[in-house]
Amino acid sequence: MILLRRIFFLTAALLLSASVTSRAQNLSLSTNFVDWGFFGTANLSFEAALSQHFSLETGAKYNPWTIKKNSTRPIKNQQMTGYVAAKYWFWYVYSGWWMSGKAKFSDYTQTGLLKSTMDEGKSLGAGLAFGYSYMLGKHFNIDLGLGLWGGRTFDYVSYHCAECMKVEKSGAKWFIGPDNIEVALKYVF
Repeated sequence: MILLRRIFFLTAALLLSASVTSRAQNLSLSTNFVDWGFFGTANLSFEAALSQHFSLETGAKYNPWTIKKNSTRPIKNQQMTGYVAAKYWFWYVYSGWWMSGKAKFSDYTQTGLLKSTMDEGKSLGAGLAFGYSYMLGKHFNIDLGLGLWGGRTFDYVSYHCAECMKVEKSGAKWFIGPDNIEVALKYVF
């Protein structure tokens, strides 16, 4: 958690210092509707243009909810996630096609719809994503994107079920998987 805070504050300081001499249309704030639809995961990202083709983004996701709390099979997608990404824009920043590289940390607990087991742990890794930004007007964009990430999960524990808390697996493991499906509303300052 301390590492996540340090990364977030360092990135925020970097973005703010990059924007001191900024011109119009250099900063943006966005939220991903797909995350909100996935069990109400709150999310927000802040992005700063560094040049005509490059931007730096930092963001966080948070979900403390348990659905069907008193059920025999509760549904959880609890997480605290933070990331830093560098984006390359093929045309201009905040318009058209983009691709990005990302470093990400996540503290999670998952159980529910498709499985009765409960997994929890912390993940640290890197990912790649690509997408397209549609300009809706002077200040609003819709971003569409897909990503893939991989890395190492540590403090990992898999329980037989959420109620019994009988440990099936534990330890650390390597992983690769989908990172983000993005349909985001972006406000460009």
